[in-house]
Amino acid sequence: MNDTLLWWVTCGFDAVSLIAEAAGNAGSAPSEIIGYWNTLKKRPGYFGEYSFSPNDHDGYNVKDVVMSVANSGRDGTFDLAPGYG
Repeated sequence: MNDTLLWWVTCGFDAVSLIAEAAGNAGSAPSEIIGYWNTLKKRPGYFGEYSFSPNDHDGYNVKDVVMSVANSGRDGTFDLAPGYG
């Protein structure tokens, strides 16, 4: 668990990739990007798998997110919150 801050990098990379992919495949208008994303199901990324639908624009399943102890940061890592392991 010595890379718990790496998610910032992977999430940012995935966000840019999702935008570029949508613009390249559907166009750059917001409605075209949203329409393209609404077709994605379990699209692999570095941070995790992304899924969208017309009713769910979160993209990332919250059950796959873990919490860390805020005041435990040392050397770029945090301790996992109780209940995660």
